[in-house]
Amino acid sequence: MALIAVCSAKGSPGATTTALALALTWRRRVLLAECDPAGGDLAAGFLREVALDGRGLDRLTSTLARQPLTDGMLWNELVDLAPAGDSAMTKLLLPGLADPAQAATWGEPQRRGQAAGWDQLAARLPLIRHGAEEYDVIADCGRLAAAHPATPLVARADLVLLVLRPTLISARAASTALQYLLQPGRPPVGLITVGDGSYGTKELALELRTPVAAALPEDSRSADTLNQGRAPRHGRLLRAASRAESAVRRMYDEDSTRAVKPAVLGRRRVSEEAGVVH
Repeated sequence: MALIAVCSAKGSPGATTTALALALTWRRRVLLAECDPAGGDLAAGFLREVALDGRGLDRLTSTLARQPLTDGMLWNELVDLAPAGDSAMTKLLLPGLADPAQAATWGEPQRRGQAAGWDQLAARLPLIRHGAEEYDVIADCGRLAAAHPATPLVARADLVLLVLRPTLISARAASTALQYLLQPGRPPVGLITVGDGSYGTKELALELRTPVAAALPEDSRSADTLNQGRAPRHGRLLRAASRAESAVRRMYDEDSTRAVKPAVLGRRRVSEEAGVVH
């Protein structure tokens, strides 16, 4: 069982699509949690045909004002991403916020002596079980620079995956984010690149002093299919996400206590290419 935080430094490099692709191809039981303070996208995209009945962080927001989060309360907000046949209860989703303004509730304690919402969620998510079966958790934490970010989940993760495009602009933003992420005592970090750009994976890993866990293709057809509420049976995106799982597992299984020097991007001249759970 592992908690994997997926985040980005700037712009929209495709962190949510990456997290969804990983969850859909994950071989073990997995829970995808939409913890982006800017709001969740899957209710209007991948789950557009599913009646969520208010499930997710939206309903938990009002609950946190009355009592601390419990495992049972969290379980009641989950949706089954693959409810048919043998896949039922193997891939779950915690839908995200519909209104980004609610992120403030998650960033601060609502009652005296009670931890902030993101802290409570970070403590409860890894405890999700179905009978004796445990779940890996992939948490889409959105941009690190957002207001009221889900940094407690990033801090408690077994592995942080920073999603970026292999371009100079994206790499510079990632370099700044890595100065925070790579401090001693923090979880190990891996990069996931999306699409093509000025950097190759080896060059980017050297520049940012951070290993690349996966290089996902710019597969607009598969991404559009996911956004329309269907999982593509074939496609470069899902094939690459499936191959990434073994590399991701190796990263969080390795010793994560080594101190890593924060990345400083070198100066270069690069042309910039402009089903509900019951």
